[in-house]
Amino acid sequence: METVDLTAASSDSDDRPIAPGPAKLAAPKRLGSFQTRGTFLTKCVGRVVHGTWLEFPMRAKKAGVEHARKKASGPPLPLGHHPRNRLEVGKLDLASSRLLLPLLKSGLIEISACVVFPPANISTFTSVDVVVHVWALPALFESKVANDDRGDDDDIEQDPVKAPIFPLLRLLAGANIADALKPTRAQVERSALRLASLYDSIDTEHRTLPEAEPPASLRCQLRPYQKQALEWMLRRENREMLPIGQLGPEWETRTFPDDGLRYYANSSTTVLTLQRPESRPVSCGGILGDEMGMGKTIEAIALMCSKPGVKPPGCTGYLAATLVVCPMSLLAQWRDEIERHSDLVVSIYYGSDRNDDRRDNFDVLITTYGVLASGYNQAKREESIIFTSTWDRVILDEAHHIKNRTTLTAKAAFALHARARFALTGTPIQNNLHDLHSLFRFLREDPWSRISWWNSQIQNPFEQGDTAVLQRLGTILQPLLLRRCKTSKDANGKPLLNLPPRDERVVKIVLSPEERALYDALFLRSREQLQGLLRSKALSKQCANVLEMIMRLRQACSHPFLVRGYSSDAEKQQASSASRLIRTLTKADDGTCSKEYIEELSTALKASADENALECPMCLDPPADPVFSRCGHIMCRDCSDSLFGKSSRAACPICRTIIYRSQLLSGVAPVCDIDLDQEWTHSAKTRQLVAELEAFRAADPSCKTVVFSQWTSMLDLVEKALAAGNHRFLRLDGKLSQRNREAVLEEFCNPDTEARVLLCSLRVGGVGLNLVTASNVILLDIWWNPAVDAQAIDRVHRIGQLKNVNVRRFVVARSIEERILELQNKKLAIAQGVLHHDDYDDNDLSERLHDLMGLFEDFDQ
Repeated sequence: METVDLTAASSDSDDRPIAPGPAKLAAPKRLGSFQTRGTFLTKCVGRVVHGTWLEFPMRAKKAGVEHARKKASGPPLPLGHHPRNRLEVGKLDLASSRLLLPLLKSGLIEISACVVFPPANISTFTSVDVVVHVWALPALFESKVANDDRGDDDDIEQDPVKAPIFPLLRLLAGANIADALKPTRAQVERSALRLASLYDSIDTEHRTLPEAEPPASLRCQLRPYQKQALEWMLRRENREMLPIGQLGPEWETRTFPDDGLRYYANSSTTVLTLQRPESRPVSCGGILGDEMGMGKTIEAIALMCSKPGVKPPGCTGYLAATLVVCPMSLLAQWRDEIERHSDLVVSIYYGSDRNDDRRDNFDVLITTYGVLASGYNQAKREESIIFTSTWDRVILDEAHHIKNRTTLTAKAAFALHARARFALTGTPIQNNLHDLHSLFRFLREDPWSRISWWNSQIQNPFEQGDTAVLQRLGTILQPLLLRRCKTSKDANGKPLLNLPPRDERVVKIVLSPEERALYDALFLRSREQLQGLLRSKALSKQCANVLEMIMRLRQACSHPFLVRGYSSDAEKQQASSASRLIRTLTKADDGTCSKEYIEELSTALKASADENALECPMCLDPPADPVFSRCGHIMCRDCSDSLFGKSSRAACPICRTIIYRSQLLSGVAPVCDIDLDQEWTHSAKTRQLVAELEAFRAADPSCKTVVFSQWTSMLDLVEKALAAGNHRFLRLDGKLSQRNREAVLEEFCNPDTEARVLLCSLRVGGVGLNLVTASNVILLDIWWNPAVDAQAIDRVHRIGQLKNVNVRRFVVARSIEERILELQNKKLAIAQGVLHHDDYDDNDLSERLHDLMGLFEDFDQ
């Protein structure tokens, strides 16, 4: 590690009362001083006394910042004797050198030091106290304050050259060197409290919120907690500019000690400026995070009725309307709910109903995440009413669809212009804390919307084991998030919502001897492969292979046909087709498809013919009749038609590369050699499913049941089991068009229908739908994310349910499903720790590898 060298000045300067500025600069500014230790590397008998000034002649050359960056990471600078009898006498302590060296080499600061009461005889390795004076050079303030109008551009990342200035400023402000070198909790807590103070009108104890009376135009009765939600949303929309003289929480005001001149430091963007930053508008909106089934849709409709949009005078491009973005399966439900409960004029912006010329004849425009993403390219954005308008309000329903900030869907949502923004989601956190960051980004809630700030203040400390981050994050969330659960109580201790009881059970399935033999063989082979990857240290590069092993084991738990269904000839045919596709992609010489992506895609195609293994970026459903672009990305054929429209070229919805319709490649179709009509047989799960349905029907002949599975191929097998048991059923999955989905749901909700069972793809039917006509839920297989299972259950157990609800979760005993059930509880602990301020004890996130190995442990251990 390099250290800062001390150079003794000539004796005629020993009695100077204050450290001079650098000789070659006209207007340096002294940032401050701190005391530390220095070590002499030569004898200085009689040369160094109390008050002797030491100089640091290190300075970046005129080559500029790039030169400074290279030298900062290069070898030690060759310092020796200097002009005018200056002699290198020693070095500063290691900790101070870590702070000062990068800034010195980058030409951002200069320093000088004064020796304090040294011993009379200074010999080699004598340690002395020195006071270091730090001078800011003009380059340190050569930054402009970024405007808040970031649009859809990525965050402003920190300048790594300037980043060390912030621990140095903490040191100059009086912190000790150890605290200055590490991120401080105080900074995060101060920012959280300052942000919370901006919303002092928000009552953080949401149960004591007053109840807003809905307008007469709302044709339904709101429950008390829904009136509180309306009051909260109205308050969240009535935000104003920051008070005059108050900075945002990411800014700190500092002063130069010699003349009292103020300057401003932003550790989020590493900007230092002499000009006072302008006040930015506080975000209008928030996260309506009530648990699934509590009526977030009707709460949002009440807001639209209570505060209809008003176009500001002389404002072009402003639409006094609300834009609602939702999954495709919820289009009709949003339209029907708005028309049933209000007089608002609704328009659908989807498929052939898209019309960019309609700008003044609706109060609410409803579209899908798929349409939003497909319109997110420069050519379409210039024409789309969605992106060319400033909306009075934007509402994202099932807002966890944007949890990954790097996806096209998330970037499109970030690019929307609106006066107010609301994110509706019953699961604000599904996997990790990054899920929350995307919501902050959509809301434009600075500084937390900037990924650099989020990582430095939230994500990185949490991953380093600072579990107190969860409590601090909860403080930040309080004014922005309204979260109530079905078990929450009001100010009088009464439940907010009185739903019928829910009987939820885990049904342990025992495999037949034949199924157990198949599962055990797959398990042993998979474990051997995993151990081989661990020994070769190649696990991180083979994620797709590991996930395929786990998926095959999970499928073996559901039905042998899911893993036995491909004969050797069929496998060869599929592999050959996949290989041809991969060879075509790798021949593309435009550099848009990385080797790593090709390897992942190759594994996914060759390992699994199940369409649920991949996802269309436009409709977010498993790709139906998939096609691939030359840059290696997959989408539905119908979605690709929508993407191209009447043009022969378009921008890839993932990487924005220009692709051509004529160059689309057909995907690999699943090839199964089993004739289900002739060779179909039960599995342990399908037998148990039929038994459960018979029990439900015996208890209540009129009852209806929703059966969820992740795999449409499993639903194919379930259809045979139900037909054999004389159970009439309907089916809802990603292969159905929007019109056909509406027809299926309408028939299932009809009390006179003979179909008492609805087979649902978990991805399509598990989100947002209102299925209170059913009273039983069966989850055939376990999803990694417990929030997804919870959403599926709450399609039935929600407002409007009049019957007791039965939930049966099928788990194969002594299998990987039992291990996954254990991992689900860990994810729930993270989410609850943030949303409910509970402690989260799992502070070693390196346990992920241990969790993975735990899936393959023997049950005898």
